[in-house]
Amino acid sequence: MAKKDKVVLNRSEDFASIEDELSEALDQLEQANTSVLDLLAREAPPAPEPAGDGTAEPAAEGGAATQAAPEQA
Repeated sequence: MAKKDKVVLNRSEDFASIEDELSEALDQLEQANTSVLDLLAREAPPAPEPAGDGTAEPAAEGGAATQAAPEQA
């Protein structure tokens, strides 16, 4: 079996600056996630949907009900 050589990684200045930028971006993402979780924790949970026969159509964006196209035979 062939002997495996060790791989040596040289950290250049470019790599260090990229690592710093990535760390800063991850910190900002964690802050945003924390803000979203706090906001969600303050919101009331959604009310359960009433039991029905399932024929009610959900309201479209803007609160207007959608109309189904007439069926053609």
